[in-house]
Amino acid sequence: MKTQNAKSRFISRLLVVCPLLVSAGLLANMTTLTAAPHYQPAEVQPIWMKIDLNGDGKISREELSEEDPRLLSKFDQADLDHDGTLSLRELELLLLSV
Repeated sequence: MKTQNAKSRFISRLLVVCPLLVSAGLLANMTTLTAAPHYQPAEVQPIWMKIDLNGDGKISREELSEEDPRLLSKFDQADLDHDGTLSLRELELLLLSV
């Protein structure tokens, strides 16, 4: 009889806890989706090819402003080697930081 009651209580608790855990998991996934950056890693290479209008392998301020003017405010921070242009890696870091 004791084991029957223990099993019954266990099942009752399990029926309460499982939906709560599932709900928490769904909320956690939704939070990461809404908090995701505007740009995704897979988008960097196609964006690079689109932005580098003159094909010199560097992104200038002018080229970047045509893609997304709001990124210009972060251009100097992204230009890690301070050469006045962005490399592919620097652009990637910039895009993934917004």
